[in-house]
Amino acid sequence: MSPIGPSLNPINLLIITALLSGVMLLVLVSIKRSGLPGVADWLRANLLIVGSLILFAARGRISDWASIVVANTMLAWGMCEVYIGLGRFFGRPIRRAALALPMAAVPLALAWLTFVTPSFSLRVVLMSVVHTVICAAIAVTVVRFRPRSRPLYSYGLTIGVAAFFTIGHAIRGLFYLFVHNADTASIMSPGMNVAFLTLGAIVMPTLTMCAVMMAHDAVMASAEKAANTDFLTHLLSRRALSEATEREIAGAARTGRPLCLVMFDIDHFKAINDTYGHAAGDAVLKAFASLGLATVRSDDYLGRMGGEEFALLLPETPPAVAVAIAERMLMRTRERGVHVGGEVIRHTVSAGVAAFERGDTLETLLAAADRALYAAKEGGRNRVIHNARSASEHHVQRAEAAER
Repeated sequence: MSPIGPSLNPINLLIITALLSGVMLLVLVSIKRSGLPGVADWLRANLLIVGSLILFAARGRISDWASIVVANTMLAWGMCEVYIGLGRFFGRPIRRAALALPMAAVPLALAWLTFVTPSFSLRVVLMSVVHTVICAAIAVTVVRFRPRSRPLYSYGLTIGVAAFFTIGHAIRGLFYLFVHNADTASIMSPGMNVAFLTLGAIVMPTLTMCAVMMAHDAVMASAEKAANTDFLTHLLSRRALSEATEREIAGAARTGRPLCLVMFDIDHFKAINDTYGHAAGDAVLKAFASLGLATVRSDDYLGRMGGEEFALLLPETPPAVAVAIAERMLMRTRERGVHVGGEVIRHTVSAGVAAFERGDTLETLLAAADRALYAAKEGGRNRVIHNARSASEHHVQRAEAAER
């Protein structure tokens, strides 16, 4: 016997793969509490696979009905559960009922090819077709619905793995369909059978690993969104807006295109809280956020700086246009009251506009917009002031920012 012979024993391979699937089960249990859709389906998939591998490994010691028909059916439905879980994960639910009918034909065909017209090679061809179709469906699902804003790695790996298994199962089916005397082979024989058995055995642990990686990326995306989103208004957080401003400043400095920052402050906000309560104050903040989102373009950045103060970053926007946008938002705020508990809260907003000037940093641009906002407040509120800075004032602001 070859020194590597024992390591190629199909029983050992099935047991090792079952253990790997068991480990992946534990990993999936650990991320189930994240509430991500699809994880429960992947758990079921691995339970089915572990059961099927145990039945495969018991071949010869249990009935063919259990080790062939039931085992292969569990394996096929486990792959379906992976596909169903992916659909849920990407927000594209796949109905089990749509898969139940075609999958019901699998045990019937397996029983026929085992007990009525026994054919080992045709059983392999049948299961190869099933796995080829499911793996191809998995690859296509990830290609179509993966989030384009996220890093490609985990999704690209899943696509590549699913495509590899699609090709591998197709080759396996063709081999057993056209190679002569395939029926003289046995699932326990070495050589090509072991290679194809390995292919079938490692599908589930590998796809589960890919699923866990995609789930981890989804958790990271959720954490990043929470860090970059204001919890009350669902606008950008101060940190996220500051990062966006720094990026746009670098772009404006490089291209020379205009960039404006508008600071908003809800007038007499403390009086609103004192008169109507903090719930009413929150409603006013959320109403202004909704109004802003309905007004600005998709390429603009609207965020909450804290309290009742908001900021709007307008790339490729000259000062006159930025002032017009701010005045439109002030007008709509005046015209629309906020309905709270049967009362209508009328309020106004003040705004300050600062245009990017060469040499500006995040701090100096914020300082210029703050100065303009302060001037609007001092000038009677409910107005927009554009801070048209002189060169000397610009250098003073840079010095003040450096001292902070």
